[in-house]
Amino acid sequence: MNKNQIKKPKDSDQLIYREIKERLRDQFESIDNMNTKAGIILGFDGAILTALLNSDWFRELPSFYLFIVLILICSVTGLALKAFLTEAYKKDPEPSKLIEKYQEETESRTLGQLTRNFEGCFNENKEKIEKKKKYLNWSLGLLALVVFSIAFITFVSSIKSENHMYNYKQEVTKCDRFKQ
Repeated sequence: MNKNQIKKPKDSDQLIYREIKERLRDQFESIDNMNTKAGIILGFDGAILTALLNSDWFRELPSFYLFIVLILICSVTGLALKAFLTEAYKKDPEPSKLIEKYQEETESRTLGQLTRNFEGCFNENKEKIEKKKKYLNWSLGLLALVVFSIAFITFVSSIKSENHMYNYKQEVTKCDRFKQ
């Protein structure tokens, strides 16, 4: 067959090309969804940290409790940032290389090469996405541990300080409200 003759791609070539390209598009939607989840985890983590640092109760806790909670919060932040940070994902073949190598080729050969390139991008991205998922899952698990730890510390500290607490009437009088 002469190089100048146009060879039409088979229907199966077109189908394979469309399916691989669609799967690659699905990967990028998955990456966007994971970035959104990482952002939500970072926001929740920041809200917890801000609330704790602005509370007198937290600052008056023994250092041991502070250390545990702050280490967990820092771990959540680090893992969520690792999941959130952008890595280089492959999406398409380089247009200049494609034009340079395949401008004179048949449509079928060009479509075949595009399909192989998309498959390579898909496989390369798959490993990076799995890594991103792992960091996201770890940060979510640690965030749950942070919430559980704060609840537990709150419970333990309320038992220990029960003898030093004011009742409602004493607190109101102490703050000079509703004095008679």
